[in-house]
Amino acid sequence: MKPIDSLFWPLAVLLLGIQTLLMVSTALDDSPTFDEGIHLAAGYLYWKTGDYRLDPEHPPLGRILNALPLLATGARLPGRPPAWDIEATLRYQAAFLYENHVAAGELLWRGRSVTIVLTLVLGFVLALWTRKTFGAPAALLALLLYALDPNLIAHGRYVTTDLVGTLFVFLAVILWTRFLEHSRKRDVAWAGLALGGALSSKFSAWFLPVVFVVLWLLRYLQCRRTPKPLGLRGGAAAILAVSAIGLLVVFAVYLPATIASVRQPEKLAAVVERNTVLGRFLHDAGTALSLPAHPLPVGLNWLAEHAHRGHQAYLLGRLSMHGWWYYFPVAFAVKTPLAVLLLLAAALLRLVRASPVRFQSLEPGWLAVSVAPVVLMILSMTSPLNIGLRHVLPLYPFLFVAVSTKWDRPPGLSKLTIAAIAVVAGLSVVENVRAYPNYLGFFNSAAGGMTNGPRYLLDSNIDWGQDLIRLHRWLLVNDSPSLCLRYFGAVDPARYGIRAQPVPRSWQTQARERMDCVAAVSVSSLFGLYEPPGSFAWLRERAPSGRVGSSFYVYDLRRKPAPLRFPR
Repeated sequence: MKPIDSLFWPLAVLLLGIQTLLMVSTALDDSPTFDEGIHLAAGYLYWKTGDYRLDPEHPPLGRILNALPLLATGARLPGRPPAWDIEATLRYQAAFLYENHVAAGELLWRGRSVTIVLTLVLGFVLALWTRKTFGAPAALLALLLYALDPNLIAHGRYVTTDLVGTLFVFLAVILWTRFLEHSRKRDVAWAGLALGGALSSKFSAWFLPVVFVVLWLLRYLQCRRTPKPLGLRGGAAAILAVSAIGLLVVFAVYLPATIASVRQPEKLAAVVERNTVLGRFLHDAGTALSLPAHPLPVGLNWLAEHAHRGHQAYLLGRLSMHGWWYYFPVAFAVKTPLAVLLLLAAALLRLVRASPVRFQSLEPGWLAVSVAPVVLMILSMTSPLNIGLRHVLPLYPFLFVAVSTKWDRPPGLSKLTIAAIAVVAGLSVVENVRAYPNYLGFFNSAAGGMTNGPRYLLDSNIDWGQDLIRLHRWLLVNDSPSLCLRYFGAVDPARYGIRAQPVPRSWQTQARERMDCVAAVSVSSLFGLYEPPGSFAWLRERAPSGRVGSSFYVYDLRRKPAPLRFPR
């Protein structure tokens, strides 16, 4: 056995252990992000009542998993949940978190611990599959990139649907690839279960059937001249089977909600909006068949309405309600770790300079890690909802594998390869250390790091309401100066002992002249996201005194300024 093989699992466990330590130590210091309270309350409500009318724009599986540890706490639901009302949902989630007999911190930590476990499961699956497909060296390098990636660490510890969706997407693709390689019926079944898990976690996982079809067609072209070709009829039957199994999983996940919806008086036609093709279809079908208001079609309608209505987005200093086709490529370029970008550039250069690679010789694993991220990125470029890099998070596990392998595997590692891996590992460590503990606000060194982040992106890329605990501690370190606050988040800062006056807008000249406080402003608000135009332009003309976390910019506007301390 080669030394690298014998050391594989000790090194893999070490890398996943480091990732766990980083996730746990930073999760405890993050206040609830904008969506976490909603996800947690919706999942707990689903366990207790089967009611899934609380923000149905997201499928329930991830929420159900995150809320599972809360059952042991005996937490109470704050009365009857609001039906199909997003504003009332925000109030409901706040009441669930902060007016319960169980502390909000405990509820949040229990939910986040599930995501941390799922992140480790994804790392284990990535290492196991990559080792079997491409060898131990490639698997360890891919796992190193995965374990130290600030984006994976950031979203691998929140109560959201992003990481669980990433896990099931990766599982679905590699299991489908196993079927294409071995033509075993059991792999179709496993791929269908994983597809169902993905569809029950993220509506955006509907891109997976496209990946399946593309991989099947490529495999068919590879094998059509072999003694046992993968026939079109057999492939089509497998596509139908895996889709049917996936839909059965979705049906099973939604079963309690289906039962609850039949008992409710609401009708589908009464709660869907008709501004989109889907909305008109659901309204007409609901009217003709007197369908109940089931959360799955209602959730799809909400998503379609959201896309039709638009969502204010920020990119390179500009605002738009319907986004840009290049939003996700830019986000990828500035938030992907530099080591991964260098490896990707090296892989593409090697591909261009190498002698032509016979298509028939490409392994199914290579097709999988190449096709899946490309399809996801292309489809994401058509989306008008440009909220954050997290929407393309599923491409990263495939990318880590793709840049860690070669077209032809040598029998051993050359000294040059070992040196290159050492450089990549060093870069990964350096950027991770620079990002700690503010992983959500990570930007790579080529983009200028976190300091330059607002030049490129806002919202969940840097500012998701996560720094209230850090702001409270900063106030204590500085002897609690008088505070003016503009906070972007779904939590009342008073819940964390923060008392403050509002920060005046640019046109409130008299209020600005009366100011005698330290102003802390969330960077999304500072740069005009979800704000009236020019609201805080007057502050952007000043140099901030410092930052708290990645999201609060601090300005000393006291009449008698005094030094402020900004510990890391």
